[in-house]
Amino acid sequence: MNSPNSLQAVILDMDGTITAPVIDWHNLRSTIGVPPNETIMNHIRSLSIGKRQEATRILLETEMRGTEGVALNAGFEELVTKIREYELMTAVVTNNHGAAMQRVIEQIGLSFVIAI
Repeated sequence: MNSPNSLQAVILDMDGTITAPVIDWHNLRSTIGVPPNETIMNHIRSLSIGKRQEATRILLETEMRGTEGVALNAGFEELVTKIREYELMTAVVTNNHGAAMQRVIEQIGLSFVIAI
């Protein structure tokens, strides 16, 4: 079936769109010491090499733990049905580490044209 309005692709976010959020970002920010008005990644990039490595390790461990028992967000299966019905290309975009993203994609059994 052709997509409405010549739509050819859909870009999806992972946390909160595809999957139900499970990571306690507030706690993670506190653990790493991220100031209120700064992003986690910008803060990590600003750290000295030793602190940067430790913060990156904590972030990755937290994200990988967050992939355990991941659940699809309510309504996502219906969305996927429509996406497939319209034969749309799909991409997933996330701020999460690539390894965590790949694990989630494998667990939920979906494939994407692009995953970044």
